Amino acid sequence: MTAMFFAIAGFSIRSVIAGIILVVSTAMFWLIETRLQRPRRSFYRLALGSALLLIFFLYVSWHGERLLAGVTWLGVTAIALFMTVHYERSEGLN
Repeated sequence: MTAMFFAIAGFSIRSVIAGIILVVSTAMFWLIETRLQRPRRSFYRLALGSALLLIFFLYVSWHGERLLAGVTWLGVTAIALFMTVHYERSEGLN
């Protein structure tokens, strides 16, 4: 997986950091799915997804639009938190 990433992205400091983030986030998602039960699993998914979204927004905001990236991330995270809380309250435990 990592070798294919560097074959596509090239090799630089930025691509090494992105590769490390890819490997760590994959491992974290695997640990969340295999080790946790609902409802904690839903909130850990939300936290990890939100952190990855923030990293992505900051990674692609090259020309100083970090404020816009932060506001967008905050809005998407707030909507996702609302949806997660609603899902956990309305669905039964399986």
